Parts: sequence; C-alpha cells; structure tokens
Amino acid sequence: APSRHPAEDHPQVLIIAPGATTRKVGGHWIASITTSGRVKTAYDPDEIDDFFIIDSDLNYYLIPITAVGGLLALQLNAYEQYKLPHVRPLGGIA
Repeated sequence: APSRHPAEDHPQVLIIAPGATTRKVGGHWIASITTSGRVKTAYDPDEIDDFFIIDSDLNYYLIPITAVGGLLALQLNAYEQYKLPHVRPLGGIA
C-alpha cells in the first residue's frame, strides 16, 4: 500500500543558502545546521537525510546527516569529501 505521507518515501534534504546560515571565520566557512526557533537543536536522522550547503564562494556540499553526528555547526573544510564538483552555469553566466 502506498504511504499516506509520500515525503517519507523520498530522501529529505535541508538546503542551507549563503548568508542565511553560513559565515566565514578565520578563512574557513562555518555552516549553522540547527533547527529554527528559540531553542536551537540538532536535526534528527528521522527528520532529514542530507544537508545541501552553499557557501558564499558558491561551493556546494551534500553532507549526509550520519556524517554530522548531532553537531550544531560545521566547519566546511572538514567536509571536503562531500564537496560537489563545480558545473558551468546554464546560459554561460559566471
């Protein structure tokens, strides 16, 4: 029988955009990966599967929640193995 909640059958990805939750500290990018609200908490593996993070240098990361281990922020240079290759933008826009 099909699921009553179709989203449960597909990977859930949290998108973190530049500026909103990323900042540069000492030459390294830090991404905040907490829930929104008054009390910041780590995401649970039951909530999402991956973090898709874009830093302000336009580097893209796809980091599985299992690699994060309950952290509230990530220093992105420690997750280089999850950095996605650069692709040429559509329409030749740099």
